[in-house]
Amino acid sequence: DNAGALTLAGLTLLQNDQREAGVAYLQKAVKVDEKNASAWLWLARVALQDKDFENAKTYFRHAIKIAPAGDNTYKGLISAYEGAGEADKGLAEVESYEQSDPANGIPMAVLAEFYLLNRKPEQAQEHIDEALKRQPQHAYIDSVAIRTYTAVAKKAIDKGDVESARRALSMGLSYSPNAVPLLATLADIEVMQGNVEAALKIATTLEPKAPGSALEIRGDVVFQEEPAKALSIYTTAWAIQPTAPLAHKIFYLLKRTDAADEAKAEAFTRQWAAAFPSDPVLLFNQAVIAQSKNDTAAAKELYEKLLKVAPTHVS
Repeated sequence: DNAGALTLAGLTLLQNDQREAGVAYLQKAVKVDEKNASAWLWLARVALQDKDFENAKTYFRHAIKIAPAGDNTYKGLISAYEGAGEADKGLAEVESYEQSDPANGIPMAVLAEFYLLNRKPEQAQEHIDEALKRQPQHAYIDSVAIRTYTAVAKKAIDKGDVESARRALSMGLSYSPNAVPLLATLADIEVMQGNVEAALKIATTLEPKAPGSALEIRGDVVFQEEPAKALSIYTTAWAIQPTAPLAHKIFYLLKRTDAADEAKAEAFTRQWAAAFPSDPVLLFNQAVIAQSKNDTAAAKELYEKLLKVAPTHVS
């Protein structure tokens, strides 16, 4: 039998909810060709779904040994350990792969992404720095790096440490000079520090590939002095590319400045909810609006939802 054909047949059966038969074909595929990474990976995924964590680990390890350059295998291995309540052991095992293969930056990038998703950007940076040294032009590593340096910079900004934020952004831009999140965050700093020309220069750079982000920067520049103009710019940016931070700015201007318009603010929350239904800032403001209308039941439901998605948002 041909291992590739057996794998394809197994995947087809799995997609048609014939789980047992699909697994049988995948097991035949790895017996015919022990180096069939795809079959091992799918066996691992099925085992993971079945909460058969030990077999999932074994299958992921086979896939890693055959194809060490794939990020999904390392992520799956960590997930199997997490399912077994042993996340730390999973991280340690992935770290052992990065130590045993000096040319491979993928395990480090996977660890970086894990820490990033768990809101530990500083730990993420430790790993992504090394991953980039090993493989500076790899799509997955670059993607994780952009998100990591952006998160590190934003956390530093929140702490008032602008210089650390600039260093993180500079590091990220040295590898990905046209990355929109990095440039947009740098523009935020320039606006904060009153460097209008620098911010507008970034906006011009972003215009061809991210017109929404470019407009948002232009709105930020006039936010304090010309709120009505900023609102108009933000509204145009929203039509191009809705983002949660942009929604926050639009709603603020509709509620609390000379451009305030209560009816438009309430109407905008419907657009906001359609785009970002679990945004904690949205839920809080929807609850406040419901309270103002004496709709206690709706307000209670919204506050309960808010507590689930962001328990620290309600004080």
